Amino acid sequence: MTGWADTAGGAASGALRLERGARLLPWGAAIVLLALAGVAAKDFANPDGVAYARLALYWSEGRWALAVTGYWGQLLPWLAAPLLRLGLDPVVAMRVAMGLSGLVFLHGAGALLAAFRLPPAELRAGFWIAALLAAVWSIVAVTPDLLAAGLLLAGMARLVDEDMDARCGLQAGVLFGFAYLAKAVMLPTAVLAVGCVQGLRWWLGRAGLTASLRCALAAGLGLGAVALPWILALSLHYGAPTFSTSGAPNHAIAGPPDRDRGHPTFRIHHEPPPGRLTTWEDPTIFPYEDWSPFESAAHLRHQAGLVAGNAKEVLRRLARFDMAGLGLAAAVFAALGLGRAGWRAQPWRLALPLSSCVAAAYLPVYAGDDRYFVASIPILLGAALGLSHAVGSSLGPVRRWLPAALVAASFAVPAADQAAFMVLGRKHAHLEAARPAAAALGTGVRGVASVRDGTHFGLYLAWMADVPFLGNSDAAAVPADLNADQAAVRADVFVLGRDSPMAAAMTEDAAFERVTAGGGEKAWPAAVFRRRSPTNFPEATGP
Repeated sequence: MTGWADTAGGAASGALRLERGARLLPWGAAIVLLALAGVAAKDFANPDGVAYARLALYWSEGRWALAVTGYWGQLLPWLAAPLLRLGLDPVVAMRVAMGLSGLVFLHGAGALLAAFRLPPAELRAGFWIAALLAAVWSIVAVTPDLLAAGLLLAGMARLVDEDMDARCGLQAGVLFGFAYLAKAVMLPTAVLAVGCVQGLRWWLGRAGLTASLRCALAAGLGLGAVALPWILALSLHYGAPTFSTSGAPNHAIAGPPDRDRGHPTFRIHHEPPPGRLTTWEDPTIFPYEDWSPFESAAHLRHQAGLVAGNAKEVLRRLARFDMAGLGLAAAVFAALGLGRAGWRAQPWRLALPLSSCVAAAYLPVYAGDDRYFVASIPILLGAALGLSHAVGSSLGPVRRWLPAALVAASFAVPAADQAAFMVLGRKHAHLEAARPAAAALGTGVRGVASVRDGTHFGLYLAWMADVPFLGNSDAAAVPADLNADQAAVRADVFVLGRDSPMAAAMTEDAAFERVTAGGGEKAWPAAVFRRRSPTNFPEATGP
C-alpha cells in the first residue's frame, strides 16, 4: 500500500519527517477526543452494550459455556475482558474498549484514504475528519460496529492497493478475519468485497484472470486462518456447522406484519437461563417466527419489497452522512470513470462498489440503523475528497481549495452536531438513573420485569443491581395480571412507563410500593415498583 508519507511521491527525507510529524497531531487529538467522549458518555447505555458487557464478564471469569455465543461478535468482549480482570468497573471497561475501537477505526480509515492516493492536503483533511468520526461513533452505542468497520477498511485498503498481489490478498484476508470476529456480518461482506474488487481487476484489465484468482485465494486463506477456529468453536457449541446465529432471528423480525415478530426478550416475560442476567446475551434460545420468501407468493413479494425498501433506506442514510450528500454523489460520479487508467491514478473511484459491499448483507433483513454503514463514511469521504481535488485543480491557485473545504465542512458539521446532541443532550444517559435506582432497591431483589417500558430502563436497572432481567411485556393491563404471568410472578421489582395507567393502578395497589430515592426518582425515565411481600412467590432463577 502506498505509504502516507509517500502519497505526494518523491519527497525529500526532511519533508517525509515533517509529514510523519503532521500525522502525530491528529492521532494525539483523536486520543484526547476519544477520552473526553468516553468520560462524557459514562452514563450512556444501550441493550446491546449490556449483552457485550456480560459476555466480557464471562470471558474474564472463565465461564466458557456462557461466553460462547454465535449471536454477538466476540472481539469487543475480548478487548474488555482483561480490563475486568484488572478490576475495572464493567461500564468503564466497555468505554475503554470503545475507545480502542475508535483508534482501530481511525487506522483503517487512514489506511483506506492513503490507498485511495489522495493528495497530501486532502489526505490530512480526511484523517482529521476520521478522528472526529471515531470519537463520535465511539459513544453512539456500545457495539462492535466501529471496531469491525476499522478492520474492514484496513482490509479494503490492501485490496485496492495499486501493487495488489497474493501477499496483499493474504493481509487483507487476515484483517477481514478479525473483522468477522468483531461482527459476523463482516464475513459475507468480506467475501463480497474480495470477489467484487478482484472481478473488477480482471474485467478492467488491471490483472489477468490467474492473478486475480490467486489474490482472491490468498485473501480466502488469510480469512480462513483467523475465522475458522472460532467457526469450529461455534459449530461444536451448537452441534452443527455455524459461523453465526444472528442471521435467522434478524430475518425473522423483518417478516410479514401478520404477527408480532419483535425480539422476545422485549416482548414477553420469561426467565433467563441459569447464570445469565438476560436472554439478550443469547436471544437464540427463543423460537423466533421463521419465514421463507419461498413459502408463498405473498412472502416472496414481501421479501422483494423488503430489499427494495432497504435499498432506498440505505441510500438515504449514506446521503445524510454528510450535510450536502456530496459523498454519495461523488461515489456515483466517480464510478463513471472507473477504467483501467482511472483505477491506477484514482483508486477512490472504487468507492461505489466498496460501499455497496458494506450495505449488501443488510438488504434482505433490517437496515434501519446508521451504525451498520459506518464503514461507508470514510469510503464516501475519500471519493468526495478525490473528486474535489480533480475539480479544484482546474480552478487556479487561489480557488483550488474551495471544493475540498466544502467537502470537509459537509462531513465535519454533521459529526460535530451529533457529538453535541449526544453529550449536551445526554442522550441514552440511563445509567445516571439506574445506579441510584439499584441502590434504592437494596438487597434481596430476585428479579426485575418491565411492563410497557420502551426505554429499556428495566434492563439497565437489573444490570446495575446484578439481578436477572425477566423481560418486558405489554400484556398486563392491571396489577393482578402480573400474578397470572408465570414469569412475572417471580419478579419482585417492576419497571413501568412513568405516566402509564398501569403505574397509576400500582400506586393504589397495597401489594406494591413505589421505589423512591429522596426525590431523585423524579428524574428516572420510568416508574419503579416493588412487591411488599415477595416471600410469597417462588425464587427466581438467575445469576
